[in-house]
Amino acid sequence: MELRYALGYLPEVFINFLQITVSLRRIAKYLDTQEVSPVQPLQEQAPTISLKAATISWPQEPIDSAVTTGLDTPLVPSTVGTPGRKFLLTDLTLDFPHGELSLICGKLGSGKTLLLLALLGEADVLTGQLLCPRSPPDALTVFMQVPPDEEWVLPNMCAYVPQMAWLQNASIKDNILFNLSYDEKRYRETLEVGPKS
Repeated sequence: MELRYALGYLPEVFINFLQITVSLRRIAKYLDTQEVSPVQPLQEQAPTISLKAATISWPQEPIDSAVTTGLDTPLVPSTVGTPGRKFLLTDLTLDFPHGELSLICGKLGSGKTLLLLALLGEADVLTGQLLCPRSPPDALTVFMQVPPDEEWVLPNMCAYVPQMAWLQNASIKDNILFNLSYDEKRYRETLEVGPKS
């Protein structure tokens, strides 16, 4: 009877072992990713956004540090894999005007998203130089300390809205405020400029 119980429990032990193995591999892959470089305070960053002879690629799979690209620079490991066909933006030299609106336009698959992700630090810059201010990790706490009557747009702050919208599982008001302090005037203005149906 005891042997039957032990043998009946064996498949569950095997399944648990497989789940543990998968979890440990995921944790190991995460721990092997490259550390994020620290971000300087906003006051110490230059507002310049430019690329100088930059070659940009989608993030590469982690590789051995001894392997190089032939571009005199080893590929930097990233957490997201490269799409099936390697796409590069090569020899980009751009200067975005300070304090002006810049549009990135082009046909499907021309590299618009890759360029934006490079500006955010989410793509691999293989050669050249990319200058772009970075928002510090605690940037949202700065907004929570801004008095309601003062300017909410801060220099060198970065915000990215992807093509696919997402909502929190909360009220419309909570999705608009996003944990920021409530300012009646600003909230009403946001409602007025929102999408019209």
